[in-house]
Amino acid sequence: MLMNLLIDLVNHLGLLLNSYGLAIVLFTVLFRVIFFPLAILQEKNSKLQKEIKPRLKEIDREYDIYKKDITKEELEIRKTKRRQIIQESGVKPFSLGCLPFLIQIPIYIIIYRSLSQNVTLYENSFLWFSLGGSDPYYLVPFFLGVVSYTQMLITNPQMKKIGMILSLILAASSFIMPAWIAVYIVTLNIYSIFQHFIIKIILHNGRRSSNESVYL
Repeated sequence: MLMNLLIDLVNHLGLLLNSYGLAIVLFTVLFRVIFFPLAILQEKNSKLQKEIKPRLKEIDREYDIYKKDITKEELEIRKTKRRQIIQESGVKPFSLGCLPFLIQIPIYIIIYRSLSQNVTLYENSFLWFSLGGSDPYYLVPFFLGVVSYTQMLITNPQMKKIGMILSLILAASSFIMPAWIAVYIVTLNIYSIFQHFIIKIILHNGRRSSNESVYL
């Protein structure tokens, strides 16, 4: 039922925009925007975890759980101190912190399947290539690899090497997969780049406002 509705939505957008390529772009962005509040919560939780990490490491060094002579009382003190820091910082528990990400997984699977089962999609072209075929000039694989690597560098700079490998795999795969998949992935990556900077601005302004209210 839901998949049929999504297929109809893409078809309506394709007719409205007179381009199924633009329909994929708009369709993808719309669903990412819906999950934008969850992305903010996830990023905020991740940022708070990074901030308290040095304090937690200090407690771990003070109460080394691998010491043979560590007592139950010391273990309990360590646990209490860690819990207190986490509660004071506002960091969500592991399960709740991962919830925004976990909720999106089945949705993206449904979105991908609805696009892959849209027969009309495969029969249309976008720019210079067929959405159901491959780029005859091989520019799409190159662009896909560059955008994917750029997105990884900006959002996860510590995963530079892995990002390079994944980008090369995606670029190589795009030679044999339908071009609409590349349009979908490129849209996701470009949106992720913009979302990353928007969330940083929102969190920075929120942090500054809270600091100003404390001083007032």
